[in-house]
Amino acid sequence: MSEGWDREAAENLLQNIDHKLTEENKKMCEIEITLDEISKAITILKPDKSPGKDGIECKENSTSKGKYEVTQEERRETWTGRFDFFLSNVGYAVGIGNIWRFPYLCYKNGGGSFLIPYITFMILGALPMFLLEYSLGQFSSNGPISVWKICPLMKGLGYAMVSTSAIFCIYFNVMMGYVLYFLYHSLTSVLPWSTCDNEWNTEFCYISKPSNTSTSNISSITGNNTGDLKMSSSEEFWSYNVLQITSGIEDMGNIRLELLLCLFIFWFIVFLCLCKGIKVSGKIVYVTAIFPYIVLIIFLIRVVTLPGATDGILFYVVPQWDKLLSTKVWGEAALQIFFSTSMGWGGLLTFASYNKFHDNMYGNAMIVPTVNCGTSIFAGFITFSMLGFMALNKGTTVDKVLNQGPGLVFITYPEAISSFPISPFWAVLFFLMLFTIGIDTQFGTIETVLSALTDEFPKLFRRRKVLLTGVICLIEFILGIPFVMQ
Repeated sequence: MSEGWDREAAENLLQNIDHKLTEENKKMCEIEITLDEISKAITILKPDKSPGKDGIECKENSTSKGKYEVTQEERRETWTGRFDFFLSNVGYAVGIGNIWRFPYLCYKNGGGSFLIPYITFMILGALPMFLLEYSLGQFSSNGPISVWKICPLMKGLGYAMVSTSAIFCIYFNVMMGYVLYFLYHSLTSVLPWSTCDNEWNTEFCYISKPSNTSTSNISSITGNNTGDLKMSSSEEFWSYNVLQITSGIEDMGNIRLELLLCLFIFWFIVFLCLCKGIKVSGKIVYVTAIFPYIVLIIFLIRVVTLPGATDGILFYVVPQWDKLLSTKVWGEAALQIFFSTSMGWGGLLTFASYNKFHDNMYGNAMIVPTVNCGTSIFAGFITFSMLGFMALNKGTTVDKVLNQGPGLVFITYPEAISSFPISPFWAVLFFLMLFTIGIDTQFGTIETVLSALTDEFPKLFRRRKVLLTGVICLIEFILGIPFVMQ
């Protein structure tokens, strides 16, 4: 028996523990007293039993003094390493919007001058918000709904976060289905969107060629409006092969079985990555979060050597200072930084909830949004180098070849890549990069939903993580089926 310890001192210690713990801390077993002291106290109170075998149990409804039981099923997961947490956050925050939305907004709002409000809102908005979300998650060790037990009036925010994430997954994974579809069609010697000889092509199809010329099969058509009917081979592949859009929403058409299969495959991969919890997904991100940066560096080295790339880069970095006087520019910069970092969606809070209570979160709160911002700017150089190359090929200016949103990823990028030597190799790299970016985004988004349910109903779902993950993925897949109809 340790010197200075008696039964009264041991009882006082355990009563002190009970006094300091809130009901929430009892559930999480967050005891800030050394295990050595607790072991001494239990040894004194129960000398006939081994304290190592007795264990410390935490029960939600336990009221007995000095006894806390923690079952394996009720214990919450934690990251196996800090780098798992960091890479998971980078993968979640850096999404496809960094590649297709940021370059468009940068072009639309004055090129380099857009970077000023963008970086400003990153410093004034993203850094404090990251710190706030990390603090809430790490302190409470709860998901986006249960965390608001600290202020029940705000619990609606948790429901909004989970609902937003669940709805986002429905249409986002449809786009990931498109990525898999393009990836599959890239595994060929000739890219299908690089020719006009396919069954889906029309008489108005043309192929972009270098030296300010284009090969077109509409030369026999006369009239002043034929130019309006022309579509590039990549546009026709997107419109007539991938989407096969009907005349209107009243005509739903048939289910695109190829896209349905791609959607199912992507959801199945998400399920496999998440069904065993963060200890598995936290290791997968070592590949999925790092691989996109390797591809981006390779692409940057390739595209800056293309003819016309300099014109595209100058269009990107040269500021139009008058744009800074527009409130619209500042508003879109704020929207983009909040959208691209996924703040307020619950994913950052969820990831932080798997940290240990005393982990240092300040560094990650500073680094992750900075990496996100830097990735957007870095991807902008690649995008505008490609656009400069395409503008030179078409004999036009950069602003004439830029498409917004999905058009940039599924039309402009494929069209530029088809002009590269060994184009199938570059296409596979590009769409594989998009796939890994998308899978990282889903780790955080789906985990937000799973964490919210398991924390709200721990006895029902915590021991059934595989089943819960499968049901959520299946429901989301079914809800996405209308999006793969014509």
